[in-house]
Amino acid sequence: MSELVERVDEFDRLVGGAVEVGESYAEAAARELVEERGVRAPVRHVFTFLCREVISPYWLAVHEAVVVGISPRIRGRPRGGGG
Repeated sequence: MSELVERVDEFDRLVGGAVEVGESYAEAAARELVEERGVRAPVRHVFTFLCREVISPYWLAVHEAVVVGISPRIRGRPRGGGG
């Protein structure tokens, strides 16, 4: 999943994906940032919550990364053809 949210003088990209076996939420967030945007940056945990879906509940975590001076290529369409 990738979505562009525009604010005054800044762009935020929401990147999502699954946690692999043996991987922490933070490791998964950093990996997804590289896979979907081609950017390596430290991630910071914001919050974790339980999503109660119809089939079964599952945990989700939200992290943030601040990336300064990214190229126009990164601001364009998501890598991998999504979005």
